[in-house]
Amino acid sequence: MIHIGINPNLGSIGSLAIGWHGILMTVGILAGVCLTWFLAKKLGIPTEVTIVAAIWGVVCGIIGSRISWALDPENLSAWRHPVELLAIQNGGMGWYGGLIGGALGIFIYNRINRFPLGRFVDAATPGVILGLSIGRVG
Repeated sequence: MIHIGINPNLGSIGSLAIGWHGILMTVGILAGVCLTWFLAKKLGIPTEVTIVAAIWGVVCGIIGSRISWALDPENLSAWRHPVELLAIQNGGMGWYGGLIGGALGIFIYNRINRFPLGRFVDAATPGVILGLSIGRVG
């Protein structure tokens, strides 16, 4: 494990710790969604579709990232206390699970509200790469 001499928390608001990981994940999500929105608009995809697809992708991505973390052999003990699996502030997230979960969420949304999935994926791919890159720094 690499040790970097930076405090992992920027500060706190009451009992809520504000960590660099959460800040950079949020910045990555926002940057990725903004880039996707910009590219989707150029490809003629309505803003409403992009925003709702982004919500589906982000929510399912967070769920998928937590599930992939919990399935890691080092973290299997977390399953003894299932409520703790929901406490993302106390544990990790796996980027590959986030990618799979986000893609699955957008696919489900596409089945509910038909839109040109190929063009949307063309618009979303650079945003996903940007978002994962920024979030990974955290």
